[in-house]
Amino acid sequence: MSDLTLQQYAVLGFCARYIEEHGRAPVLREIAEGTGLNGTTVAWRVVQELEDAGKLRTRAGKSRSIELLEHVPGVGQ
Repeated sequence: MSDLTLQQYAVLGFCARYIEEHGRAPVLREIAEGTGLNGTTVAWRVVQELEDAGKLRTRAGKSRSIELLEHVPGVGQ
């Protein structure tokens, strides 16, 4: 995970914890609020960076479609 920025790692960790706790992916508003980002546009940009890095996958036009592609250290098993 060391190839990620702190902001990317925070979003990835938040998504992993949210999915573990709620059984579904967060929406961009929840990501922004949960990580202290400055709105959904910034959250979307970070999610896109994580998708480009191969850390997660989304489905265009689908809400709550974030799927983690690998285990996030410190979250769950």
